[in-house]
Amino acid sequence: MAEGQGAMEATRRSFLIGAALGLGTALSRPRSGRAQQPGLGRDRLVLLGTKGGPRVTSYAPTPSANLIVYRNVPYVIDAGYGVTFKLVEAGLPLPEIRYVFITHHHSDHNLELGPLVYNAAAARKQGSPSGCLKISESRPADSLPRTAPATPTRTRN
Repeated sequence: MAEGQGAMEATRRSFLIGAALGLGTALSRPRSGRAQQPGLGRDRLVLLGTKGGPRVTSYAPTPSANLIVYRNVPYVIDAGYGVTFKLVEAGLPLPEIRYVFITHHHSDHNLELGPLVYNAAAARKQGSPSGCLKISESRPADSLPRTAPATPTRTRN
């Protein structure tokens, strides 16, 4: 284990636990007129992918992806490579996905965001309500760097 990697793992674990608890607290207030989606089962946190880094060496473990089901509403946290298959394996009907949260913009956290959105839409039955998919990130897009800084290169004579 590289120096400082243990602290990073603890930080990610703490974030996920905090996110799950915060989400549960925020959503525990009663809301009148809120439609419940049937059949998603009990409230739970499912660790779909727990591998750090972008290198994929086998089917399991896969890069970061998690599912929180709270009051029959699924919340996907990160969309690392393989998340669509992992959600199907976890028994979540893809058309039920309404909320995706990306913790930060590294490929091991957002590589399959596009295919996940596409697969969720393609899985809906023709003529069914389209629903709305809300995608959130940990910081506003305008605070991200627009381009990578240029690095001067040195040549030898």
